[in-house]
Amino acid sequence: MNLGPIQILAPLLLLGMLAAAIPVLLHLLAKVRAPQVYFPTLRFLRVAMEKTARRRRVQHWLLLLLRMVALALLALAVAQPLIRASARRLGGDNETAVAIVLDNSASMQVRDSGRTRFDAARQEVIDLLRDRNFPRAVVIVTNGEPARDLPDAMSTPAQVVTSLDEQKTPPGSGKADLSAAIARAQELLANDPAPNKEIYLFSDLQTASTTRLRDLPLPEKLRAAPPSILAITPAMPAESAGPVNLAITGIELNQPSLMAGRKIFVDVAVRNYSPLGQEVRVNFFLDGQNDFTREQPYDQQQDRLAGTGKEGSTRQFRFAFTPDTPGYHHGIFQLQRRLSDQADAWGTDDLEADNRRAFAVDVADRVDALLLKPREELDRSLDAGYLLRQLCGLRLSQNVAQAIRLRERTPADMDGLDAELADAEVLITCDMPLAAAGEAPAAGLSPGQVAAIRRFVADGGTWMIWLGPTMDLDACNRQLGPQSDGSPSLLGGVLARYVGQASGGTATEGEPVHIQAVDLEHPMFRDVYPPGAMEPYRKVLVFRHALLQRDPAQPGRVLAMLNTGDPLVVETPLGRGRVLLFTTSSLPAWSTWLRQPQAFAIYQMLLASARGRTAPTIHEYREDGRVEFASLVPHPDAVADMQVSITPPGGGEITAEPPPDSKDKSAGPVFTALDHLGVYRWRVINGANKDATGEFVVNVPAEESDLRRLGQDAPASGGVSPIDAAQQEFESQIPGDRPVLVGQSMKELLAKVEKFRKGSPIWPWLLAIVLVLLAVEAKLANRSRPAEGPGLRPALSLDDSPTAPAQPDAS
Repeated sequence: MNLGPIQILAPLLLLGMLAAAIPVLLHLLAKVRAPQVYFPTLRFLRVAMEKTARRRRVQHWLLLLLRMVALALLALAVAQPLIRASARRLGGDNETAVAIVLDNSASMQVRDSGRTRFDAARQEVIDLLRDRNFPRAVVIVTNGEPARDLPDAMSTPAQVVTSLDEQKTPPGSGKADLSAAIARAQELLANDPAPNKEIYLFSDLQTASTTRLRDLPLPEKLRAAPPSILAITPAMPAESAGPVNLAITGIELNQPSLMAGRKIFVDVAVRNYSPLGQEVRVNFFLDGQNDFTREQPYDQQQDRLAGTGKEGSTRQFRFAFTPDTPGYHHGIFQLQRRLSDQADAWGTDDLEADNRRAFAVDVADRVDALLLKPREELDRSLDAGYLLRQLCGLRLSQNVAQAIRLRERTPADMDGLDAELADAEVLITCDMPLAAAGEAPAAGLSPGQVAAIRRFVADGGTWMIWLGPTMDLDACNRQLGPQSDGSPSLLGGVLARYVGQASGGTATEGEPVHIQAVDLEHPMFRDVYPPGAMEPYRKVLVFRHALLQRDPAQPGRVLAMLNTGDPLVVETPLGRGRVLLFTTSSLPAWSTWLRQPQAFAIYQMLLASARGRTAPTIHEYREDGRVEFASLVPHPDAVADMQVSITPPGGGEITAEPPPDSKDKSAGPVFTALDHLGVYRWRVINGANKDATGEFVVNVPAEESDLRRLGQDAPASGGVSPIDAAQQEFESQIPGDRPVLVGQSMKELLAKVEKFRKGSPIWPWLLAIVLVLLAVEAKLANRSRPAEGPGLRPALSLDDSPTAPAQPDAS
C-alpha cells in the first residue's frame, strides 16, 4: 500500500490505529454512581449531584490527546511503514533511460587480480546492458577521441554492447574529468522522453578527477528531477593495502640553450605512492626507436625510496648526455623496482603507464657569427677580435665540431654588409667606429650600414657591441641613439665619457673596478657557475670603460653592474632581436673579462640563445590537453591561417588548422588529439612558416599517478568502510538533490539499488516517539492526580464512609 512517498508493508495492521479512540470510549462508557449519603439532610444532595456531573466532563485534554497519539503511532509502527525510493526517481528498468560514463584514464590501467580496472569496468558495462531491460542507453568515455565526439542521441543497449565488444573505447593517456563526462551524459538524458533517468559511472573515483564536481552544471529540463548517479568503483581495500605504484612524475632540463657538443643535464623526479619502502632503478635510453622495447640503456641510477603513506616520498635523479649532432634527440626514462633480493630481480608495479617518461629536445646547430673589426692587427694585444676568435674556435672534444662558426671581416675586405648579414645569426663589432655620411668606408660603419644592422636585429638577430679606443662616443650617440625617423635607441641611454686608464699590457695604470652584480637568470650567465655563485664574476677586473647614463623610459635591462654602480653589459630589445652593449673593450688591456676560465661557456650560451633558442624544446602533456602551435613556430605573428600536419606515435597524419569560428585568429591552430603516449612530429604546410618542423611528447599526467580515491583520506570513525566513506564524500560533492550510490561491483551496487527501492524503514523512529509520549503522559498524569491526605480533602466531601466506592478518572 502506497501513501504518497510512504509505503506500508502490512496495510491491514493499520486497523490498529482505531485504538486511538479507546481513551474516549473509556470516558464515555464509564458508569459514575453518586455516593451514598447516611444522614437525612437533603441540603447536601444538590452539591453531590453537581460534583458527579463535573466528573462526566473531560478535565485534562492534553492527557487524552497524548494517549490517543501514542496508540495511533504504535499501530502505525506495527504496520511497518517505509519511505519509498521510487518517489526519488529510481524506477523500473523498462522506463529508465541510462547514460553510462566509462572512465578510461591512465589510472584505470592499474592491475587488480590480473586484469586492469578498465577491462573489468568495460566487462561490467557489457553485463549490465545485457542483463537489464533499459529502453535506451549511451556510453560516454572520459578520454581520447570518443570523449571529444559526443554522441548525437541515445542508442539501444544492443548497439552499445556491439560498440564495446569491438574495442572502440581504448584506454586513454590523460587525466579524467568526471564533471565534463557527467555533464555530457545529462545533456543527452535531458532530451530523452523516459520518465526515469539514471547515470552509471564506472570509475576508480580518483580524487584528482573529481575536483570539478561541485561546479557540475544541470540542464534546465532536469532541474526538477535530476538523474540519479550510480557509481561502480573497483575494490577499495583498507588504507594499509592497495596497489603498489611508483612513478616518474616529471623531467626538467636546466640549460637555457642546447647546442651540439655541450653536456646536457636532465633531472628526473621519482615518487613512491606505496605505503612500503621500495628500491628503485631508473634507466635512461637515448635516441632509440621510441617504442620502449628495443633501446639499450644509456645510463642508470639506483636508490631506495622510503615508505610513503598518503603523501609519498620523492627523489631526484640527474643524468647527463652530450649530443654530437644538431637536431632532435629523444630520451626515455624507465622506472623499475626490486622484486626480490636476487641480483636481476627487477620489474614493474601495478601501474606500468607512469613508469616511462619521454622527452624530445631540439639541439641547435653551430651558430653563424660575423665578427667586424676596423682593421687587421699584427700585434695580438691590439687586435680587438683576437680573444673572441680564440674562444669561438675552441672545441669541447676532438670528435665534436665547433659550436660557433665565426667569419671575420674588416670594412676593406667586405663586399656588402647585407649579403654578409644574410648568413649570420649574431653580429659582433669590436672597436668599430661609426662613420658620418659621406666618409670613406674605411672610417667605419656608415649610416646606411647601421640601418641594415637595425633591420637585421629587428628580424631576430643579435648585435654584440664592444667599445674600444677608436670609437667616438658622440658618434655612437648620434648613430645608435633615437633617430629622426622614429627609430628607437639601441643603447638604452647616453654614452657620456670614458672612465679609467687602460693597463697597457702587464702593468696596471689606474685603479681598476670589478663586477659587483650579474643577472644570473639571463641565458648568458645561467648555469655557468653553481646557482647563486657571484665570486667568480667579482674577480673580473675592468680598467677602462664608458660611462653609460641609463634612461629609465627606454626598454632593456642591465645584465652586469660594476661596483661603482655603472652598467657593464646592457641588453636592449629591438623587434624580435636584441642589442648587447659592452661598455668596455674586448682588448685585454681594458678588462680581464675574456681571460676568465668560463668565458667560453658564457659566449657559447650567449650565441646559442640567438634567434629564439632560449628554451629547450620539451613539450609534455598539458593539464588542458592542448598544444598551441603559435608558441612553437619561429614567427608567431604569421599563424592566422597556418595549417599544421601532425604525425602521432602510431602513424597516420592529422591536419590542424585554426578553428573557423575562433575570434582570435592570432592564436593559430590548436591540437587536442593527444590520445597516444610518445613523440608527435609536426610540420607547417603553408604560409610564411612553410616547412617549419618540430616535435612534442605526450606523457602520463603526474596527477594520474596519485591513486588516492574519494573517502580514502577521511578520518576513520564509527567503523565506516572505505566504500561508505567514498559514497559519503561523492554525494557531498554532487550538486542537486538526487540519489547517489557507490558499490565495488555491479552485484553490490544492484543490491544497494534494490534496498534503496524498497525504501528506508521508519517504524523504529515511530516506536521511539511512542516511548517519549508515554513518558510525557506519565509525568502529566502524576501532576494532575489529586493529592491524598486528611489535611487536603475538601470540606464538603460526601465520601466519608469507608465503604464508599472509588471514583473513576475522568481524564
